[in-house]
Amino acid sequence: AQHQRLRISLLRLAPARHVVLITTDHAAGDLVSMSILVQEFAALYVMRQANGGTLPPVEIQYGDFAVWQRTIEAQRIDAEREHWRRTLEGVRPGLALPSDRSYPIAPTFAGGTYESELSPELAVQLRRFAERERASLGVLFCAACSVLLYRYTGREDLVIGEILFGRHRPETEQVIGCFVGALPLRMHLSDELTLREVVRQARSTVVTAYSHQDLPVDAMLDQLDLGPEASVSSLIDMWLDIGKQPARLEVPGLQIAPEPM
Repeated sequence: AQHQRLRISLLRLAPARHVVLITTDHAAGDLVSMSILVQEFAALYVMRQANGGTLPPVEIQYGDFAVWQRTIEAQRIDAEREHWRRTLEGVRPGLALPSDRSYPIAPTFAGGTYESELSPELAVQLRRFAERERASLGVLFCAACSVLLYRYTGREDLVIGEILFGRHRPETEQVIGCFVGALPLRMHLSDELTLREVVRQARSTVVTAYSHQDLPVDAMLDQLDLGPEASVSSLIDMWLDIGKQPARLEVPGLQIAPEPM
């Protein structure tokens, strides 16, 4: 049987309340793709209510992006490989975070979730501090995470992974596909550094990494010869995933909101 890339189920909770479950192969779509799907469903709903209309054609398809990516890699792979070889040279895989139990030999990926909300006052202060340092909130969180890991592990050399949406070309903003990627951010900490110095280092690290994001992290590790233990999960234990919460969508006669799982 042909592999099913997209499956949609509609649950009717009440005459005017429904839950839509969208399941897709991760290779066929990412979180942004789900948002695009919902927006297009809403647009089609409005068109149906108005008795007509079609969605505008997209400029490119995901296959076009894949061809472009292979072309870019062929042109820049040597320069990208050399950059990441210099950046990750001598890095030690694993963080060895202190815990109250031993690590399993094979990861089970079974864990809990802890949620913490910043107060509006603290959020405003963080944004003002970021503006003064000419840094994004992502850079600020990278710096804060580095300081936290340094205090808990004593490691002066840290690698933190950042999840990327991978849609840095305008043509890809409305394309459905898996563009998500990852970047290793290598930070160097010491007791002599001030917080502002750590933030400035994080800003430089992030900006440089963004300018070398064409090489997928898996291909990067395969070509860097970092040893048999080098893998995304062994090299990067801490990840930053900074994105906006999906917003509510309202169209005539319909309200759409994300439902936490």
